[in-house]
Amino acid sequence: MKIKVRKKIFPQFLFLLMLAFLGFQLSFTFDSPLNAAQAQESLPASSSQDAFPSEYDSQKLFEMSLQELMTTRIQTGTITGIAAAKAPVARTVITENDIAMTPARSILDLIEVYVPGATFINHYNGPRFGFRGVLGDQNYHYLLLVNGKNLNLKIQDGPLVEIFNRDLNDIREIEIIRGPGSVTYGSGAIGGVINIITRTAENENGRRTGIEANTAYRYFTTYASQGYEGEDLKCYLYGSYSSSSGESSTRWFYVDRAHGYGYGFMSETWGNKGLGSDEPSYLADFLDTPQAKLHLDLNFFNGWHLWGRYSSYSWEKLAEKTSYADGEKSQGFMTQSALLELDKTHNISKKLSLESRIGFDSISLREIAGYQGTSQPQEYITQFNNSYSENELNTNLTLHYDHSDKFRFALGAIYAHEYWLPEWGKDDDSFILSMRSPIRFAVLTEDSEFYQKYGEGTSTVMPHLKSNSYSILSEANMNFYPGFHMILSGRADKNDYTDWYYSPRVALISSLTDSDILRAVWQRSVRIPNFPEIYTMDYNGQPPPEPETLVNYEVMYEHYFGEISFNSNIYYNILDEVSWTDAGADVVGNLKLFGIETGLTLKDKRNSCGINYSWVHQMDYDPYITIDTDLTNPDGDPMPLSENYADNRINNLPSHTIKMFWQHSISQSLKSHMDARFYWGQNQIDMLDMFRDAHNQYGTDESREEMNAIYDTMTDHGYGKPSFTMDMALSWKIPVKSNAELTIYAMNLVSWNHIRYGIQFHEEPSRQYPRQATFIEEPVSLGIKMELRF
Repeated sequence: MKIKVRKKIFPQFLFLLMLAFLGFQLSFTFDSPLNAAQAQESLPASSSQDAFPSEYDSQKLFEMSLQELMTTRIQTGTITGIAAAKAPVARTVITENDIAMTPARSILDLIEVYVPGATFINHYNGPRFGFRGVLGDQNYHYLLLVNGKNLNLKIQDGPLVEIFNRDLNDIREIEIIRGPGSVTYGSGAIGGVINIITRTAENENGRRTGIEANTAYRYFTTYASQGYEGEDLKCYLYGSYSSSSGESSTRWFYVDRAHGYGYGFMSETWGNKGLGSDEPSYLADFLDTPQAKLHLDLNFFNGWHLWGRYSSYSWEKLAEKTSYADGEKSQGFMTQSALLELDKTHNISKKLSLESRIGFDSISLREIAGYQGTSQPQEYITQFNNSYSENELNTNLTLHYDHSDKFRFALGAIYAHEYWLPEWGKDDDSFILSMRSPIRFAVLTEDSEFYQKYGEGTSTVMPHLKSNSYSILSEANMNFYPGFHMILSGRADKNDYTDWYYSPRVALISSLTDSDILRAVWQRSVRIPNFPEIYTMDYNGQPPPEPETLVNYEVMYEHYFGEISFNSNIYYNILDEVSWTDAGADVVGNLKLFGIETGLTLKDKRNSCGINYSWVHQMDYDPYITIDTDLTNPDGDPMPLSENYADNRINNLPSHTIKMFWQHSISQSLKSHMDARFYWGQNQIDMLDMFRDAHNQYGTDESREEMNAIYDTMTDHGYGKPSFTMDMALSWKIPVKSNAELTIYAMNLVSWNHIRYGIQFHEEPSRQYPRQATFIEEPVSLGIKMELRF
């Protein structure tokens, strides 16, 4: 292993100077008349859980013109609020109408349909998604929020629960920020932010119930809700249940020649070698554990808002089945999450207000691996990889000062206490938490059967796993000159086991004309390494790790005229990648990415349609840590790979993407939906090419023949080639007394070279063949939904 010394290039004192400048601005007063767009911006700021002011419900938003939407004040990507077209972020909004009409198995499908350049791939531990060339073997480059509340796991995998739920019927809209957002949303928002905004007591009245069934993945979902509005109380209650048997015959192509299995579709005969095991059922519930969801939203006592949420999820891992004492079974996850939050906006004066929020959330997780094999049954503790609950008490205070239409300022502080306990309802001796070497696994007591089996060296007794996190954030929103905004933002984040890390942003926004808006943004976002990494480094007496950082330069242009909107973004990102190494959490390389996104949207009374194009290009990758790049052929002779081995850091994403969608009201009772995606420049082929070249130059006659057969078979199925897929749906409002709507849909109705890739970051050099060169051929998927409103 070779390590290159990295120089720190960011002067932290710049952040302190910016905070001083923000405070200095408070002493000024400005007064001038408002233009039309500014008048919309002077609306009261919404709470952080609402993308739009509360007086607009989703139906009204759907009926708004593009110009009305673009001038409505929002808080997405800011603390102080600004007109939608002037927000200093690249933003996509998926409305409740989009959700209802779009064929989707989860939020990931919606993101892939509507977000420029976004895609997701499969991984042993669940799907991994990416925007703008940022995609890794965990989802921790992205934040998942529900009503503004961060629900990422701090141990591993980032968003694990809500992102995979099949039931989407409690969601009012989904906001996605493409690119960094740590300055507003905190550590981890390197690649983007996904904010799920639920239906609330403010915008949901009456009863609603529905069912959904899907033929290919054999799942059934049922849901119901009740909204109530009284004089002093508004209430919304939602519940759902969903079970899935998964795809009955998963066409999963897999290469594992290093273990003697060969290559081909996983099955009883397992490809060309006749070894291996049955394939898992794609998108099946693990251990027949269904998904469930409960949501409560209350508004009461003159502005107090209380909401709570429970959701569960299970995932059958995409891996060969394991032999346990009780039979051949799949590995997998089971998770549950619950949260309760109370918030209120206190109007101190006409210009001064305070947003307060206090809450508690908990995620309970079990991950079954198979360490004991056939010596123990599947659900015995020594087979587990994780069994714990992650808990957090948090409070958030944000002071808003709206001096005039020319100047707004916000200052906030966040505190969170995090601690780890056994799974819900379990005893201390059941606790297992996968850590980092030399701890490896943490347990709470020596009475643990896991500890008694593996003992010291593999597991460590650690009865008090906890930490505290602190954040300070501020923003000044200045409009001193007509048509020109400057937004200065800054955030500092710290954990007990880290230093303070800084996320500043400078945004310049110019209204060139009434229809043309230009935005230029510079920002720096950070990601604090996962808790096992920072805790283990402190346990080893090491200094705090460097954070992962992304520096972003971006220019965004928006033009809207009548019912048509045009947008174009150009960005340049510099990412210092952090990973766990022999030295701890460390920066492993510097990645430079350049990209372009552009799109057209049309919205009128009968149509909502759009088309967008995305291109991402790796400008450079400078590894600070390099690995040995020699393979060994079947005779034991070295097979050197090319010098740029594993240097393509976007090999999980296509370079070019075109996406389009069209929703059309055929009549008052009949609506249609179509979406399509075309990808080319598939970077997944890069690793496969390098393995083939190594075998062709240095391999044996047998290995050359097999590697070329692997290559030809995979590319014959579309691997690395341009791909296309199209989905369709039709919705009919049934003319009965109650408001009933029937929707039928088809996913992958028309497709060409459409396969769902498996993750391929860099291959272990000891393997003769690229084991991670894998994909699933997704089938045509037919579904039906029925909803009744009373």
